[in-house]
Amino acid sequence: MAFRWIRTALLSFLVVLCFSTLIWNANAQDLTPQNTITVQGSGLVTAKPDSVQLYLGVQTQGETIEAARQENSQKSAAVIRSIRALGVPNLEIQTTSFNVYPFYATETSLTPLSSGENKIVGYRVNNQLRVQVEDVNSTKLSGYSSQIIDTALKAGTNTSGGPNFYLSQRSHAQQEALKFAIQQAHQIAETVAHETGVRLTGIYNMEVYSQPTIMSRSFAMAKPETTSTPIESGEIEVTSHITIRYSFKPITASK
Repeated sequence: MAFRWIRTALLSFLVVLCFSTLIWNANAQDLTPQNTITVQGSGLVTAKPDSVQLYLGVQTQGETIEAARQENSQKSAAVIRSIRALGVPNLEIQTTSFNVYPFYATETSLTPLSSGENKIVGYRVNNQLRVQVEDVNSTKLSGYSSQIIDTALKAGTNTSGGPNFYLSQRSHAQQEALKFAIQQAHQIAETVAHETGVRLTGIYNMEVYSQPTIMSRSFAMAKPETTSTPIESGEIEVTSHITIRYSFKPITASK
């Protein structure tokens, strides 16, 4: 008797499970549109940068590590003092690296030998600084950059990189670029639907990708006695891309 009850319960469970699976599959098929169209849109916004990064270095050499280090410390400190004395707003200075390299009697360039059994004849010390000015008036940014570079060169900088201009707050520009991308994608979808005789019924899914393009400006190392180094900050290009998958239905001809 108990066995018959268990068998009846098991059969009932299997029937319910199969019925539920059929309903789930039917619903899953209903959620997946049979007719879709995928389009892409791009938006571009230009804006003037409000921030800049400069990489300035002091490289010295001497017969001993201490001699090279002392000279480097004096020149690096002079560079930092002279830059801070400019009174540039929102200025930050950070040491990014401090390296010591031996050089050998057989070397003919500033590149240290990776290995060798030659006699060490001296040492090089390299102190790299990152100078950052953020969230300032874009019309003054180029002038600040030029002043920092020229001042650093006069104070003892002999290696450099940048400047790299960027937007400290780029969310607004990205949102504007995304609006243009969405408009373009929708216009393309509407055109395709109109020309093929179908009607858009909704959005099935979408993917968004935004990428700011930082425009970097290079400059030539100027001698202290020359005029100020010309720097142009230019403009930042912020782009957004979107991929939208629309569902559609054929337009029913009116009788």
